[in-house]
Amino acid sequence: MGGGGVENPTINADNSVTFTFNAPNVATIEIDGEFLPAREIRTAQGTRTTTRTPLAKSADVEERGLAFFYNPLKTEIVREIELPLYYTGLTGQATIRRGDSDLNLSEPFVAQLDGRGVAKVEIRIAPESYSWLLIQK
Repeated sequence: MGGGGVENPTINADNSVTFTFNAPNVATIEIDGEFLPAREIRTAQGTRTTTRTPLAKSADVEERGLAFFYNPLKTEIVREIELPLYYTGLTGQATIRRGDSDLNLSEPFVAQLDGRGVAKVEIRIAPESYSWLLIQK
């Protein structure tokens, strides 16, 4: 696709989906959704609450990535996944926080990245629910 759109949604072996974007001239990248924690921001019109979160390879942005997982089964699943983080610009390690469908956000933990920029992370997803990982510096 042209114009910086999604180039290749890839369905991985563990049924997770990876979206890769080609947008070399983009100034900012943001993601928004009810699964993200709300936070206060200051604007020219005053202070407001938003779930919009900037994602970028820029060194000045705390949030570097987001991985989202859905469990359609009627039983809980626990999996160790290989989380590709090479696109985040992080090397050596990443700080990760787990989120769930109730919008709870865990305390951060550190995951080591291998030479390919991949972290092995265990995910646990309740039946017919979702979970997500917020990747930070």
